[in-house]
Amino acid sequence: MRKTHFTSAILLLCVLAGCNGTPPPSPVPTPAPATPAVDDEFKIKKTKTKTDDGWVIKTTETAEDFYSDASYVGKEEKITPPDNCEKFGRLEVITLSDSVKEIHIPEGILFGAVDSKNLSKITVDENHKEYAAVDGVLYKRKPTEKKLYRLEYYPIEKKQIS
Repeated sequence: MRKTHFTSAILLLCVLAGCNGTPPPSPVPTPAPATPAVDDEFKIKKTKTKTDDGWVIKTTETAEDFYSDASYVGKEEKITPPDNCEKFGRLEVITLSDSVKEIHIPEGILFGAVDSKNLSKITVDENHKEYAAVDGVLYKRKPTEKKLYRLEYYPIEKKQIS
């Protein structure tokens, strides 16, 4: 009789607890909270502009920075970046197609590097505030003077040494 009472007591407890003989379900994991929206200052806006004269300008803009890369994909040997390049900010890299032998840098264009396999001569507008060219070689100017102070780029295909 004791066994029967004991079994009955366990069954009564199970019924009261909602037990139906199967183990309780494991708790459902709660999803992680959604990642908050990224601050506006870190949003990156990229645009690509193709000009009629063979230039492709890729621009990257954040709240703190604005820069562009320019590529010339045309077939001309002597080129000048388009006048509207100034509105794209500093050109970090100017990449030139293999056909380009000479590039002229207008007054308002600023850039970080030139990527070219066949460039032999660089010329610069005489009123440019940051750059000058001597014998086809690009130099950086002192910001407050016309004095040259650093070799910026020596064209890879330039035959003579300046």
